[in-house]
Amino acid sequence: MNSITIHPGVLSGAVQVPTSKSFAQRAILLSALMEGKSRLSDVEKSADVLAMLSVAQQLGATVLYLSNGDVEITGYGFPKKDCEIHCGESGLALRMLFPVCSVFEIKTTVTCEGSLRNRPVDFMSPSLQDMGAKISKKENGIYEIQGPIELKSLKVDGREGSQFISGLLMAYALKHAKDFSITVQNLVSEDYVRMTLDVIRHFGFSIEHPQKNIWFFPKQNEKLAPLNYKIEGDWSAAAMLLVAAALGGDGVNINGLNFFSRQPDKQILDVFKQAEIDFSIEKRSIQINASKPLAFTFDATDCPDLFPPLVALAAASEGVSEIKGVNRLYTKESNRFETLWQEFQKLGIKIWEQNNSLLISNQGALSEEPLDSHNDHRIAMALTIFVLSQKKSRTLMGYDCVKKSYPNFFSDLEKLGAKFNRNT
Repeated sequence: MNSITIHPGVLSGAVQVPTSKSFAQRAILLSALMEGKSRLSDVEKSADVLAMLSVAQQLGATVLYLSNGDVEITGYGFPKKDCEIHCGESGLALRMLFPVCSVFEIKTTVTCEGSLRNRPVDFMSPSLQDMGAKISKKENGIYEIQGPIELKSLKVDGREGSQFISGLLMAYALKHAKDFSITVQNLVSEDYVRMTLDVIRHFGFSIEHPQKNIWFFPKQNEKLAPLNYKIEGDWSAAAMLLVAAALGGDGVNINGLNFFSRQPDKQILDVFKQAEIDFSIEKRSIQINASKPLAFTFDATDCPDLFPPLVALAAASEGVSEIKGVNRLYTKESNRFETLWQEFQKLGIKIWEQNNSLLISNQGALSEEPLDSHNDHRIAMALTIFVLSQKKSRTLMGYDCVKKSYPNFFSDLEKLGAKFNRNT
């Protein structure tokens, strides 16, 4: 297994955040199924984004990588013959493909790999089957979806997350649905659904959101149309850099952020205010200095990707911090409750669960064991940013899993002065 040695040190300088893989994946899937040419600017080619670009090609679209980093996607509408789509280890791709493929008049075989084979998907089938889709699960993460569905107003349970809801919205928009509503009960991560609505609207189809948890498809003669789309900076990646700077920075500038973004991980700034982190905002940049954070309380139910960087922040705080929403951790790339508990205890951090909250204290016992990413990109990054602020170098096993969401994570930290020894 590959490993990296992380050396503590002070960070300084400036770095540009990568662009949002969540926005990119949504725009890629829509572009692939419209007729015509779309151009996506500033596409960060993480493993998840590359998986969705591959999905676009498997759906029959032409994908052209331009010399300036843009991606040009020419779509030809829905596929006309049975096809097989491999979505890698992208949970967003898998869950959006279920409803999107259900609108096709063909059989689609969807496959995935790695931990995604064990993540829940069965909750999506009843709504789609009720509209006429035939869905069957084969062995080893293989699913067969036969459409087309007959659109109608729906009531669905959103407690499993927002990705299926996003796929439903895309499916209805691709079918130019009019005069239908989708009513969602128990919706979590609503901001991710709002991100999907923003992308759909950008491509020319109006979806109203008149009240909480209801989306209405208006009676308008409009349809999705290809055009240019610029991907904004990624707040999930930024959260890692921001915490790294908060724990061990001296005038670090994190650039390329949209402070009016729909991305839920922007709430990291609310935690920083509570923890009294020294930061300032100017235009699309945040300047941040090392601070001694105060213990904090935060509900991460609707932004579960913030758990790992917030655990790193809490681990450096005096007192006990509380992060609510532990139930959102169990079915990620790893069981993040177990992996955060297991790995941070090696660093002298005590973590325990109580009433669906994660409690974190720096009063644990230090271990000399190597750290392990558990092949989870966000665990690898969280461990790294904490070690950078400590007094002793540590070895992290399986560090290259960060390519799933942030392939330049370590090189960006090196631009800020971090020191690593890569051992392959």
